[in-house]
Amino acid sequence: MPVIDHVHFLIHGFCYAEMAAAGGLPGHLLPFLEREMRCARAWRSAVGGLGPDDLLAVVPWPGPSRGPVRDFVSLAASALGDRFLLLDAADDGHGALGRAAKAGIDPAILRAFAPSPADYDAALNREELDTGLHCAALAGQFLALLAERGHRIDPGSVASSAWGASFDGCVTKYSLYLRRLLGWARPVAIAFDLTVPDAHFALGAHQVEVVAVDEHLRAHILQVSDQYLGLFTDTGNSLHSPAAAVRVPLDPDGTVVLSKQGIRLWPAPEVYVLRDVPAGYEEEPQTVVAASGDCLVVPVSAGLVYRLARAPAYLLPSPRVSLDAFRARLRQATRV
Repeated sequence: MPVIDHVHFLIHGFCYAEMAAAGGLPGHLLPFLEREMRCARAWRSAVGGLGPDDLLAVVPWPGPSRGPVRDFVSLAASALGDRFLLLDAADDGHGALGRAAKAGIDPAILRAFAPSPADYDAALNREELDTGLHCAALAGQFLALLAERGHRIDPGSVASSAWGASFDGCVTKYSLYLRRLLGWARPVAIAFDLTVPDAHFALGAHQVEVVAVDEHLRAHILQVSDQYLGLFTDTGNSLHSPAAAVRVPLDPDGTVVLSKQGIRLWPAPEVYVLRDVPAGYEEEPQTVVAASGDCLVVPVSAGLVYRLARAPAYLLPSPRVSLDAFRARLRQATRV
């Protein structure tokens, strides 16, 4: 049975191209489409460079495709054959956990992943629940297709990466849920330069490096012109996972913190509330960043959008802070 050593996920790729093909892309989103087009060239090139031990799994943009996703799926299927998986399982609620168990996901992992159905609504923002259950369906489909194709994965050693849209949204949150559900020992590497961020101020950024602070925490360092950006993310997520924050030795007087929507979270925080939020996803305005002595306390992102305490918080240090100093301070972050 062939062993797959590396799994690449393309999550919600071509979402802007699909909106444009449908005639529904507002003008302010054109820079995001341009970024996506650059990424798409890299995605296509990457498909041609995958080796015999690599597998590509696509989680398509929800909704009917008008061409861009179909064209890429056709390319990938032609190039990779049975090492291409289309994960199009429906986002259809609580039955996903049962189907995931039947597909071979360890029941102990499922118990650790999700609370009992009676606790769902009380404990979770609907975004957490809906995405988590969808990922259970996708993970079950992944294992079923893997077995059908005759491939094997060692969860203790398999490497993985994630591309698509968005870096600070679905790519992160789907990766974290899927890693936990599949029981993989190694985190999914989120490849910023193969993603489209939601943060408009990060559109022109490139990835400088990813710092492994500890087993469960990553610090992403990006750069736009002369400005560094830092973002903390978890490496795994479940429907049991609480909000997390870290204490970072960055000068509270010289550091700006922004949500991915551009809301100033520090200093002089603006009201942190999102507008036009789906029912069940809304939250009251809240403060998520604080000073602690000569440090800042900031959220750790799980890629969520509407769960504000688990959403991205970008750190913008003073231009006087060098890359070496910024890296060292992010590395010294401690959970609170």
